Amino acid sequence: MIRQCTSYYTIIILIAILEKSFSIEAENFHDERLKKNQLLNVPLLKDFKQWMKNHNKEYGTVKEKMKRMKIWIRNNDYIKSHNYQDPLPSYQLGHNQFSDMTEEEFHKHNFLHVFSPGI
Repeated sequence: MIRQCTSYYTIIILIAILEKSFSIEAENFHDERLKKNQLLNVPLLKDFKQWMKNHNKEYGTVKEKMKRMKIWIRNNDYIKSHNYQDPLPSYQLGHNQFSDMTEEEFHKHNFLHVFSPGI
């Protein structure tokens, strides 16, 4: 439970920092006291940006980027919580090109579950 709360608070803080960062990028605002590199030192943001680069992901708006990053963070938390179970699971999870999708979006994209056309 403590681990989940910590992850939740980390996400809240990260989102607040990123909203500030993206609003600065969107407005092309330059403030000497607030260096862009300081905002980009957040480990999850770096991981998300690297994942975007690895999978050639681009989003049309800052709002869409924030939405996809929030989903990616939730999926990242799920991956971490699975991989670090005690005892260790028999398989490991990792990120792929679908990591910015919700479970429902993934099912719809791949015609799975309720989105399956049937046989």
